Parts: sequence; C-alpha cells; structure tokens
Amino acid sequence: MSTAYTWSDAQESLTVNTRKGTYEMKQLDSITFKSKPATLLGVPLEKVLHRHTTKTNLQCRNEFVPTITNNQIVTQGYYGTLKAFVDAVEGKKATIVQGLEDIVDTYSLLDYIAEHR
Repeated sequence: MSTAYTWSDAQESLTVNTRKGTYEMKQLDSITFKSKPATLLGVPLEKVLHRHTTKTNLQCRNEFVPTITNNQIVTQGYYGTLKAFVDAVEGKKATIVQGLEDIVDTYSLLDYIAEHR
C-alpha cells in the first residue's frame, strides 16, 4: 500500500457494482448498499419523480461502546485465532485448526511470482 508520498492517511476501500446497486466497504469497518435508480425509457426515475436515493448500512462497527464484541479484532474474525495462538504459547489447552505446514503452498506461490516478474 502506498500513500503516494503524502501526509494523508491511507484509506482502504472496495466497491462492487451490480445490476441492482453498489456495495461499498470502507476501512473494513462498514459495508453499505446504495441501490441504482430505476429508469423509464432510459431516463432515471430520480430525474422525473425527485426520489432520494437511500443508502443501507449492512454492517457497521460500533465504535461507541468499548466492549469485546465491538472490538475490530472480534468483528473481523481474528479473535479466535489469536486466542488459540496465545493459549498454545502459554502452554494452555488450545485447539489450533491450522498449522504452519498449511501455508507452505502460499509461500511457494509467492516465491514463484517473485521469480517470474
């Protein structure tokens, strides 16, 4: 990721356009949906009927209440993996679903890509 040599913060976002509307994810914190306007004879209905477009929040992190369920690590699904790793390191009983041998293929692919640039 690059900030193009600026002092502004890097922003991570993803936009997916579908026939019915646009899904947008910002900073892994929120997912919104904005429906596309219907058309009548090729003219958007919002030009004819003066309807306002609506934006639906599908998922949004609650940053107001500082509880474990609102923590970004939990909402993004990393908490269980991190807890299992810490438990394993501390010698407690931990259920680790994946071992390091499971990521060998990923690193092999990255090596192959680096060699063939």
